[in-house]
Amino acid sequence: MRHRWLLRAYPRAWRDRYGEEILDLLAASDRPVLAAIDVLATGIRIRIEGDGMIRTAAVLAVLGLVWAAWAIPQLASGVLELPGHWWSAPSLLLLAGGAGLATAALVRRRRGRV
Repeated sequence: MRHRWLLRAYPRAWRDRYGEEILDLLAASDRPVLAAIDVLATGIRIRIEGDGMIRTAAVLAVLGLVWAAWAIPQLASGVLELPGHWWSAPSLLLLAGGAGLATAALVRRRRGRV
């Protein structure tokens, strides 16, 4: 089927259990583009909120560190100048996103939700 690649956004266990049903719903949709976007967005959300939450936080943090390591040598004032440039500021956003996601994952785990 042409929409099978969308299921890659979901964790394997979820794909195995619900994948065929989602493909059937996509095939029957009268708004295939919007349905495909919704399936993709939902898969990403499920992956982030599930077991992959810590992994996603780590990836964001590593990307932020790599970006900062690349940007800092090009700045006159070093780290202090990171937020002042459009090309170096994303490193801080990635680091903050990773830290926020890791914090949310730890809070969820502590509350017994994961």
